[in-house]
Amino acid sequence: MENGWAGDCERWSPSMRHGKRQPGFTLIEALVCLAIIGVFAALALAAIQRARSAALRMRCASHMQQLALAVTSYEAHNQQLPVGCGYPFLNNPGDVTWQSGMSWQTSILPYVEQQDLWSAAWSAQWQDPSAYSDANLAVAATVVPLFLCPADGRTTGSYGSGPSWALTSYVGVAGTGVDSDNGMFHPNLNVRFADVTHGTSNTLLIGERPPGPDGVFSGWYAAWGFSSVCRSSQILPASSFPPWIPPPPYANGCNTVTFAPLQPGRLANGCDVNHFWSLHPGGANFAFADGSVHFIPYKAAGILPALAMRNGTDLVSIDF
Repeated sequence: MENGWAGDCERWSPSMRHGKRQPGFTLIEALVCLAIIGVFAALALAAIQRARSAALRMRCASHMQQLALAVTSYEAHNQQLPVGCGYPFLNNPGDVTWQSGMSWQTSILPYVEQQDLWSAAWSAQWQDPSAYSDANLAVAATVVPLFLCPADGRTTGSYGSGPSWALTSYVGVAGTGVDSDNGMFHPNLNVRFADVTHGTSNTLLIGERPPGPDGVFSGWYAAWGFSSVCRSSQILPASSFPPWIPPPPYANGCNTVTFAPLQPGRLANGCDVNHFWSLHPGGANFAFADGSVHFIPYKAAGILPALAMRNGTDLVSIDF
């Protein structure tokens, strides 16, 4: 009987019989393992975030390329590009700074599979060129996904208790100044691709610029976007002149001293609607007049004015 129990003990607990501990992790070993797992998890998360960021940037560039192709189709059909902002139903447009007008994005609606929206916009403008009627408000509030960069989740803007407007993440490049008439989009100015003596592959057509706080200065239709100034909402020059200061509360954080035509921005800073930037790390997408899309880094801000002019003399390399 005793021998039987002894035999069982040898089979069941050899480590105890020979003075050895049971297999397992010590506290230090467990902590080391957890640290290694944490490092791998952090690396995996960073890789996922980079992949997501790259995917959003590519989708954003795809939207921009479709807009560039729509502008090309418009030019082929009309023998000229759409104006940056124009006034088709006003006999005397007068001061284009304060009238509503129709943006270049409104004009290309038929070329981005938005024929019904184009018809509604045309009818609304014909009935009320000032763009304040209910019909105009309905058009202004219509979201066009192609006009939005997927990296920005906002789709509409509003100011106080006023009407909302659908946003755009893309603005036409207005040369080196809104009234300089040396770019591709200006108020009441039709440009042809034949006018691009700088070369279509060296001339900017469309650039990224996220909407301002509350979506101000960033409506795609007419001049919607708080100030009712289409030159602030849909076109933007690539100049280094000091920007204008938006009215409160959007002047928060403005710094005209460090202004550049291409530099990082913040969604909460109203002054950042004055320059090109994006929610992608390191730079912003730009469509060129030949329909190609390139990512231009912030470090290349100095060459932007030369690229923005359709009739410039300086050829600039876009191989970054």
